[in-house]
Amino acid sequence: MSRLLLIITMVAFVIKSAFPQEPPPAESIVLELLDAGNTGDAEQLCETVRILQSQPVDLNSCSDQDLTETGLFTPFQVWGILEHRRKFGAFLTIYELAAIPGFSKSFVEQVSSMLNCSPDQSAGSSRQTQGLFLSNLAIKYPPAAGHLSNDSMPAYFPGGPLKITQRARYSVGERIVCGLAFEKDAGERISNNSVPEHLTGYVQYKPKKLFRNIVAGNFRLHRGMGLVHGTGFITGTSGLEMNGYRRSYAKPFASTMEYDYLRGFYAEWNAGGWSSDFYISYRQPDISFFNFASPFNLFEQIRKTGMHRTPGERNGTGLANLFSSGASINRAGQHHYSGCSISRSGISLTGRGRDSLALQDALATSRSNLSVYSVGFWNSIEVFGELATDGELDFALIGGGSLTVNPALDVVLAVRYYQSDYTGQMPRAHGAADDPENLRGMNVGLRITPCDRTRVSVHADLSGHISITGPDELPGWRELLDIRVTHGSRSEQKFVLRLVGKKREMHSIPGVMLRKSYFTEKKAAGQVQYSGNLSDQVGISGRCIYSILQEDKDIYRSWLAYCQARWEPSERVKLTYRFQLFDAREWRNRIYTYEPGLRYSFSFPSVYGRGQKNILIAALEIDSRITLRSKIGITKYAHRREIGSGQDTRAGNRLLDLEFQFQVKLY
Repeated sequence: MSRLLLIITMVAFVIKSAFPQEPPPAESIVLELLDAGNTGDAEQLCETVRILQSQPVDLNSCSDQDLTETGLFTPFQVWGILEHRRKFGAFLTIYELAAIPGFSKSFVEQVSSMLNCSPDQSAGSSRQTQGLFLSNLAIKYPPAAGHLSNDSMPAYFPGGPLKITQRARYSVGERIVCGLAFEKDAGERISNNSVPEHLTGYVQYKPKKLFRNIVAGNFRLHRGMGLVHGTGFITGTSGLEMNGYRRSYAKPFASTMEYDYLRGFYAEWNAGGWSSDFYISYRQPDISFFNFASPFNLFEQIRKTGMHRTPGERNGTGLANLFSSGASINRAGQHHYSGCSISRSGISLTGRGRDSLALQDALATSRSNLSVYSVGFWNSIEVFGELATDGELDFALIGGGSLTVNPALDVVLAVRYYQSDYTGQMPRAHGAADDPENLRGMNVGLRITPCDRTRVSVHADLSGHISITGPDELPGWRELLDIRVTHGSRSEQKFVLRLVGKKREMHSIPGVMLRKSYFTEKKAAGQVQYSGNLSDQVGISGRCIYSILQEDKDIYRSWLAYCQARWEPSERVKLTYRFQLFDAREWRNRIYTYEPGLRYSFSFPSVYGRGQKNILIAALEIDSRITLRSKIGITKYAHRREIGSGQDTRAGNRLLDLEFQFQVKLY
């Protein structure tokens, strides 16, 4: 515990320093956007941020499409930017955004490295041909039990312990962009029946006339607030932010995320204020984790587990066909964006699936969805809503609004209602994002700025849910209160204090609706965070988290603390070091925290056990084209003789993580 106090003292000491700060790296921006617990899109969002940092959006020449496709702005904010430009002319500085309703100074600072405003409106509209290639190799030591073999027992995993990731992206001007990603996880073979274990890619074309977006390959679809396609009801970091996209469009997908994407063809066109799109997709989802108990419903299994793969579980591929298609029509007015969409998917077993599962028929099942959504915006008010239904006429509803009382006060109120059997087209298009439970309740958010450099956000959520783990509807309640205070000093250093309280009432005995079969779970967490620069070459950050979990009469405590330093001795060399202490002995009270990594290696790992971890990341830019990066992580656990369980058991109490990356830029 003395080392924990030492780190806290170090963090408190450096707060007194006053030094200028450079634009934040992509990882810190994504951390701010996802710190509320929404980690599902971390990798894709990190990729988007890095692309925007290398190719900033010009506020003086961008269109509404350019602003929308960044994923950073709501239609209200897009309208505000275009309206400000119409009334007052070209932006002189990006910080003019802070004077537009719907924007705050902290938000503008957060996205500043992704925007610019050139004096010439034609400047910035032409982007040079460029490409990027990344190759990653990662391994953990000692090897897991599933990788070991002897004379009497072969290795459990079919592939070696090396993890391989390859990425490539190439763009030709503004119109054509191509992307490709390949990944072999530890324990997998490089290919399965001559097919790569995981491969995603796309070709995107953006014509300047009738069509404005054409994608062939893999893509992610967003409609409205995510009740059918997208993320559903998710809250953000500043008070309450509906992290839905609130309009229809597709983003190309070339990522290592192994589910929640479509593969096929997408086209979008517009004429005046009208736009429309359609898509068609075919995939063979992984059904390794599916429970084939009656009733047989592949959609429900995808909804609960997601379409993903783990080492050694390759028998689930090639067993099912998933066809999807849909279309939407939308209208963009001066003060609103509205639309409706229809989607349909069908799943059936392949011949191999019928043979492998000893089933006589295809047991086909399908899912249809109809959705209507709209958002209206005025000078200080935004109202949004979406209503969706499936083929069984089960429905889901999200609605609410936000009010900017003055530059120092924003208020948001949102409600949602999901029927117990409602399902969308994607596994995450439900009440609590990655959580498959359908939530019903309300959410209130306040964002208060008492002074220029201090922001207070209060987020309260109350919801009832229906468990879908069995044939019976098992009700329960959840409460959430999230208070966050952010202060930036005159040297642009940042200090964050966050308090989170959660309460959940669950049903513990399926099928028994007695009061004694309920249990209550309470969790409270506090966190202190600091980030800033000691100079142009040296930056430092730290975070302390303390969590208490109470389940009826049982109480579990966990804590984590780290100090991280960044040193850039030259323009070509960058070093990052983190020292981390943790004590989370109860799995149900584990702590999630951001961990720095190599480019496109953004993660929120769970911290479980007691011990310490050292992380060192080094980057060497050989020239403007070639960069080498490496990461070394050493975790030491106290009072353990082995790490992990099952086939992932590793001998000893130390775990070594090694990762190497080779990057080439093409011009």
